[in-house]
Amino acid sequence: MTENENKVIPNFFAIEGLDGAGTTTQAKKLAAELPNSIFTCEPTDSEIGKLIRNILSHRLLIDKITLAYLFAADRSCHLYSNGGIIEQSKKQKIFCDRYILSSFAYQGIDVNEEIILNLNKNFPIPQVTFFIDTPVDICMQRLEKRSNREIYEFRESQQKIRVNYLKGIELFKNAGWNIHIVDGTKAITEIFTDIFKHL
Repeated sequence: MTENENKVIPNFFAIEGLDGAGTTTQAKKLAAELPNSIFTCEPTDSEIGKLIRNILSHRLLIDKITLAYLFAADRSCHLYSNGGIIEQSKKQKIFCDRYILSSFAYQGIDVNEEIILNLNKNFPIPQVTFFIDTPVDICMQRLEKRSNREIYEFRESQQKIRVNYLKGIELFKNAGWNIHIVDGTKAITEIFTDIFKHL
């Protein structure tokens, strides 16, 4: 255990949801429309993040446990590097497209949840995590428009991911996380308003 466990980062907000749920859209919209705010995402644009993106896009094959470790390494850089989340949150609001809850939901398909929890247990947590709850059917309709799908962007995986998300939400809420579930079937502007109300 370290002093960072369950330590909240003020001004840091995570946006979570299935692929196609609109997490990127909302995180970018929040950062663009709220003063003194920036957008970031995971995987990051670091060298580790680029490696992860190559794996997700089928360009590199690697076992799923190693992938879980890579996500944790990318997250550590994202938090603690110069210009990272810890430093930036002291000056402005940060809206992050995916964070620890995504690791639990996605890597948890193939990797024991205890491994995921241990890899992430010492990372600080967002001030608020928003889960955009969008039905799998709606997400799949959106994903079908993409020419190249990533390794998790298929119905069977998305169904398992949603189950893991709901399980993770209850688990992390019980650990003191501030998590709000947002109706992902609403229009983009309505979802934005729902999130804004809780900031």
